[in-house]
Amino acid sequence: MKTLDFYLKWAATAVIVLATLANAFDIVPLNKILFLLGSVLWAWVGVLWRQPSLWILNVFCGLLYIIGLIYK
Repeated sequence: MKTLDFYLKWAATAVIVLATLANAFDIVPLNKILFLLGSVLWAWVGVLWRQPSLWILNVFCGLLYIIGLIYK
């Protein structure tokens, strides 16, 4: 049986790929929203895996996306 982290990591990867596509076609603010969602999902995976480097990176990126959404 697959665990929660399996589904989260693949969902996060799919969302990041969609965010990259939205960014390539300059679809704003969808690109930032999708990057934010992907970062949140990967941060969650990092917590489940007990990998501080993974969740710290994605929390930081998520905060930057929130700032970008607010100020742009």
